[in-house]
Amino acid sequence: MKFSLYSLFSLLLLAACNSNTNVETKGASDNNTRQRVGSRWPKEDEFEFIDGCVEKAKDALGEDTAFNYCKCILLQVESKFDSLSSEAEAFLNDPDQVASLAQNCK
Repeated sequence: MKFSLYSLFSLLLLAACNSNTNVETKGASDNNTRQRVGSRWPKEDEFEFIDGCVEKAKDALGEDTAFNYCKCILLQVESKFDSLSSEAEAFLNDPDQVASLAQNCK
């Protein structure tokens, strides 16, 4: 993955610790990890983002919760950017921006 998910992982961990885990989406255990979750990005970009995000966050959050947070963040980022471009990557590397998105995923 082109951008570092370390800050995303850290913020997801903080958000999970400060919120309930009632995200109204199906989790990874429902075999949805490879299901397209948005409609704007090419499927390869979606899969790359979700797979990398879940891989980084699953140890701290559990796979289902990590998938739900990553999917929620992806949907928000897709509404701002047409693809996983350098502009989107810069946005995702900004801890304040990611924290703001994570707050919407409670």
